[in-house]
Amino acid sequence: MSEFKTVIQNIINDASPGELEPIFNDLLTISGVNGKDTILNTIREYNKERGTIVHLNDNGKLIISNYNQFQNEEEEDTKDIFIDYNNNGQIVKIDPITLKGTILDSSAETKSIPIDTALKQYVEKNFPGTYSIAMYPYNNEGKYIIYIISDKYNESNFWNGQWRSHYIVDMDKNTVEEGEINVDVHYYEDGNVRFQSNKKYTNDLDSDQSIVDLIEKWETDFTNELYKQFENLNQKQFKGLRRKLPVTRSKVNWGKAIGNYRLGKDAASR
Repeated sequence: MSEFKTVIQNIINDASPGELEPIFNDLLTISGVNGKDTILNTIREYNKERGTIVHLNDNGKLIISNYNQFQNEEEEDTKDIFIDYNNNGQIVKIDPITLKGTILDSSAETKSIPIDTALKQYVEKNFPGTYSIAMYPYNNEGKYIIYIISDKYNESNFWNGQWRSHYIVDMDKNTVEEGEINVDVHYYEDGNVRFQSNKKYTNDLDSDQSIVDLIEKWETDFTNELYKQFENLNQKQFKGLRRKLPVTRSKVNWGKAIGNYRLGKDAASR
């Protein structure tokens, strides 16, 4: 692998959700036209590896991944073509930068995979805003992969965030075998703060809980753990960062007592 390709991969793979387009433009400006194919191919892999929401020209949404890319020996170039298994198996061509898709064939012969009603209800209840769910064939053993993605992009207020989770399920046994949850939030007003958290789950106990019940349990446990981490940051870690005053060498008494300090006058008199 060339050094240029390695650098491009490192930059793109570290991109925050919703921020690929300006990164693409900057990299293209720096590298010139000769680097365009490398940049685009890296972005294509980034989109598929993460599972990414694409907005279609009929106002629908599609999650693109490694599991629904269109394969056809008669087609020379299918790297931007995907199957919408959950919507009559229609064929969609996407733009990897703008993440907009155009329906090429709405009556394809690909097998359609309906999404469970209980799963839809769970996602609608727990993921307000922009979200999408998908279920695609995982292997030839009758297993499927479920994607749940919810994102909120607010560039005018300098923050973007995304929840991504996916699960390997056995529909015949109505159970989840394993899963992974990822949260990625970027805040960049007057600074640059990024929060990332992920956790993998396996159904080691061979739980007899239904697919939706086990997904809900794992995601609730993950969310509760996040709350605990934030509480620890606020109550312990951030307070441990208190700086001593340069003159008095004493810690600031945070809280209501902060009003007792006359910082300018007190500092000048010492």
